[in-house]
Amino acid sequence: MVSTDAAYVPPLERASCLAPFDPDWPSYASTYRLLTASKTNAVGADGVPPWFARLLAPFIAEPLSLLYALSIHYSFVPSQWKSAIITPVPKIPSPSKPADYRPISVLPLFSTILEKLVVRRFLYPIFLQPPLSSQLSDQFAFRPTGSTTAALVTLLDRVTTLLTTQPYVHLIALDFSKAFDVARHSTLFEKLSNLPLPDPIYSWFLSFFHCRSHQTKFAGELSHLRHINSSVVQGSATGPPMFIVSTSDLHAVTPGNSFSKYADDGTLVVPASNSSSIPTELANVATWSGLNNQTLNISKSTELIVSRRWTRGLVQPPPTAGVTRADTLLLLGVLLDNHLSFAPHVSKTLAQAAQSLHALKVLKTSGLPMHSLTTVCRATLAARLTYASPAWWAATSEADKGRLQGALKRAVKWGVSNSPPLDFESLCRQADETLFNAALQNSSHVLHSLLPPVRQHNHRLRNRRHPLVIPLRTKFTDLNFCQRMLFPNHPPA
Repeated sequence: MVSTDAAYVPPLERASCLAPFDPDWPSYASTYRLLTASKTNAVGADGVPPWFARLLAPFIAEPLSLLYALSIHYSFVPSQWKSAIITPVPKIPSPSKPADYRPISVLPLFSTILEKLVVRRFLYPIFLQPPLSSQLSDQFAFRPTGSTTAALVTLLDRVTTLLTTQPYVHLIALDFSKAFDVARHSTLFEKLSNLPLPDPIYSWFLSFFHCRSHQTKFAGELSHLRHINSSVVQGSATGPPMFIVSTSDLHAVTPGNSFSKYADDGTLVVPASNSSSIPTELANVATWSGLNNQTLNISKSTELIVSRRWTRGLVQPPPTAGVTRADTLLLLGVLLDNHLSFAPHVSKTLAQAAQSLHALKVLKTSGLPMHSLTTVCRATLAARLTYASPAWWAATSEADKGRLQGALKRAVKWGVSNSPPLDFESLCRQADETLFNAALQNSSHVLHSLLPPVRQHNHRLRNRRHPLVIPLRTKFTDLNFCQRMLFPNHPPA
């Protein structure tokens, strides 16, 4: 069974003499808000339909908030809330083996709401405070302001900075097997015990993870309950932040090397001068994996050598033992090539856009009105073309930008979007401005640390779009989102 730790050790407990927990938390309003905002329709092991809970929210929010307060006060999670129903969903059209299915875990609704209340009040604020904030600086998932776009922007910022002084950079995408399902509880709570959590909340998490079970629902049949002693509980509100706490101590051991993490997707960045340190870094990851009950698949890990486009006669380093070397690397949905031209990514995106156009034509033939078609076109086709665009669009060639604009023109030509067609560059510039302003105005934003310091002067100058120091323009400016956005006029060269 996947979620079983053969070397299970009970997590560390706390003996607390603290005063009783605040009985007025959570409030009726916060419980009611989460009840009515629930979007799921899946029924958990408790058998309570979410639509029914939403309908009765005005009547059950108050007694439910009292029940939640008692659960926190006594650091106790009812056993009825500790069971999950797993539904296998096919990954491919014709599945033939268990690996062809993706397990979707459904938890009781009332348990999930309490988890959200606890996580938002106690865990997320700690993520913004030292020392955990510095430990999570390379993690971009399940954090306020974190996103795949921010992860890619930071990764490319690191790579382009290194390429100004290095002939090439290693990017090694690491593959972990079932990372969420096998997380070890003892090491997780050892890290959790070092955080400034109130004792009742720490003990509540301990009760939440203790003696959990799940059962599989397939073809209308339910399997027997099976107890688990590992995992961060997939499908729960607690699982994602707990997982990044579990991975918070995974860092590079050689100065100059770094990690970029998005959930269980980890990318090791190594400059050319540190090529000899790669075996040491992989050994460190393997050691960490053993301590945390994770499995690092070296054979499924991929290495990409990134070099400057204008470099001639570059001699690449020998391949890393056990790691596959490739000319392209798919990271968080964006296809990187060895010169960061993003031409392969544009081709991949256009192939996916063709599928979206076909789906829009089917909707048109089914009688969907034009205004609705235009809305769906923006939400599917345009969103697919501009996915994570701040990280890559300015570095693409004019020919590739024309190809992307052509997909938007075809949407108008085929009658699935209003005329005139959407402008690809305008959409990308809008995404640029939104992300840059968010990072500039929020000191807790994951990209804020990449911005230069504020200019110091005593002159009364005209207003500018930002008060930051403007760096020197380099050959990598178009590849570096933060540098590119600092210039008053930032169209790509």
